[in-house]
Amino acid sequence: MENSEKTLSKIYDIYSDWDEVEREMAVLEEYYHSKTWQRDFAADEAGRLPKDLKRGVLSEDGIWDAINDFKEMKEHIFRHYPKPATDTTSS
Repeated sequence: MENSEKTLSKIYDIYSDWDEVEREMAVLEEYYHSKTWQRDFAADEAGRLPKDLKRGVLSEDGIWDAINDFKEMKEHIFRHYPKPATDTTSS
């Protein structure tokens, strides 16, 4: 029982940051499907970006996997651990 309570507590902690993570993933997905990403990807393929530039966001498979992994994780979490209702009544 104690382990279950600890696990649920961790999950509820995640919910407190969930909206921010969802916004960040939405921005990432929007960028991935944009002409800007296509231009950045083409520039990287042509060698026009600095060699020391972090380019994980330009990995077709990497970004696709990250977006889909997030969606699958979200579905799993919310199916098994519904988000707790917030109390909208005032005292």
